[in-house]
Amino acid sequence: MLENKLGIKNQLELNQVEERLSKMKIKDLYDSGEINCIEVGTFKGLSDITNTYMRIFISLLERFERLT
Repeated sequence: MLENKLGIKNQLELNQVEERLSKMKIKDLYDSGEINCIEVGTFKGLSDITNTYMRIFISLLERFERLT
């Protein structure tokens, strides 16, 4: 679960926001084409996808916080 930096007290609402953020992250990963550059089945590939995922997550979280 994400650390609740959004100040959401309702668990159901927090779960919905986390799900929406996750879906936005995945869409951005595919839309950017970065998914095609990741080595499959290697530690480097796992590291790359984790770094990409975190970078996308941070940018989406910043965008989401501006909307609320």
